[in-house]
Amino acid sequence: MVPADKFKAVKLEYQLNYGPPGLVPIYESKGWYWYSPEVKYLVQGQYRKDYNEAAVPMDPSFKGGREDWKFVSLKLKK
Repeated sequence: MVPADKFKAVKLEYQLNYGPPGLVPIYESKGWYWYSPEVKYLVQGQYRKDYNEAAVPMDPSFKGGREDWKFVSLKLKK
């Protein structure tokens, strides 16, 4: 097994903007992924605390649609 934090990774940031076309977005969500070319897969995901994939957050007490996560280990085939 190889610990996930031993792999080199590229950090990718994405942003979701919601609002009427052509106007200033009324809501924005951000998230980050780390992709490892060596593993050929995502090894970590992190989301802003108010992250939401819904076009309009219906419940103001809702604090995000996803949990942060991290790849733990990998067993390579020989």
